[in-house]
Amino acid sequence: MSLLLMAPALAHGQRCVVDVVVLNMDRTARGPISVECSRPHTVPFGNWGAEFPYFGTHRLRDGYQFSGWKVEDGWLQWNSCTTGSDFLPPNRSYYNSDGGTAQVAVPNVVNVVDARRDHSSTGPNGMTCAEMAGSQVLEFGATEALRLELFELDRRIPPFDGPDYITTLEYGRILVQYTCDDGGWDCHGESRWVEPVSEDGPVYARLKLKVHLHRE
Repeated sequence: MSLLLMAPALAHGQRCVVDVVVLNMDRTARGPISVECSRPHTVPFGNWGAEFPYFGTHRLRDGYQFSGWKVEDGWLQWNSCTTGSDFLPPNRSYYNSDGGTAQVAVPNVVNVVDARRDHSSTGPNGMTCAEMAGSQVLEFGATEALRLELFELDRRIPPFDGPDYITTLEYGRILVQYTCDDGGWDCHGESRWVEPVSEDGPVYARLKLKVHLHRE
């Protein structure tokens, strides 16, 4: 699958810019989760969204950023009230894995969390993308933690029923090696799938970054 954030080609551009796509897969949820437990929410299922605040802005949206397994209202939703007395495991109506005790995303498709320009990785005038990093490796998270923040997105009665925070997944630094052509001005690469730093939280997912370096 190829997912690239493409910028318009500028005939006289001489600066290298970096566009990044943030992906996740292998999503699971065990709980405790207590965000969809009473009205006006649609108890207990909800669609989840995700943010990757590393780039400094927020793009939470009601889409397939962190899809689950229960088909409702056109989304793949999660049991978002695992602590409710009526929704506790084991119960195959509210959990689709491990004998009705855990939730696993079905289908296990790759979700796009975000796609944006990494302005901290813009090169100086005249320096090609291949020259910019020298080793042709980009590093993310060297000085700031990489976080995936999850929210339940039941917005049926705005502004009274907005996003509810679920949890944050943290990841170590991610290295993305890339290869170039067009004289070093057009480069593509992707990281390996990385695990969260802690795997014993209420939610789990692997993360990947894809990059496209090109002249602006």
